[in-house]
Amino acid sequence: MDSIRDGLIQLDSWLQWLPNSVVAVFIVLLAMAIAYSLHKSARKALRHLLAVRHPYVLSVFTQMRGVTQLGLVILAMTIAMPVTPFDPDTAYWLSRLLLIAIIALIGWAALTALKIAASFICAGSASTPRTTCWRASM
Repeated sequence: MDSIRDGLIQLDSWLQWLPNSVVAVFIVLLAMAIAYSLHKSARKALRHLLAVRHPYVLSVFTQMRGVTQLGLVILAMTIAMPVTPFDPDTAYWLSRLLLIAIIALIGWAALTALKIAASFICAGSASTPRTTCWRASM
């Protein structure tokens, strides 16, 4: 992570001729774009590795796509925030927003995990009445 921060610090020094707010937004957007492209390439690699041998694991990764994508964006923002030249008040509020996003991510991951577990239980048990599984998947 230090090498990523060093690269962002170097980028900040190259962009000194721009206003601080423009540089800060550029660094944040660059970090988000890198996180998105990393997520996309990792999903593509996992899809090719898991499609034939492990379809259930692939379905879990598919259903957790938004959660993992938001997690990587939050991680990228956490790495980029100390380097951005935001004024202290803006940095404070952005760090608070990141904390709220982490809490929302944990809740979203828990709800998605419950939904995945319910779908596996309903799909795997023939003795469970159909109406019970239908209610569990809602």
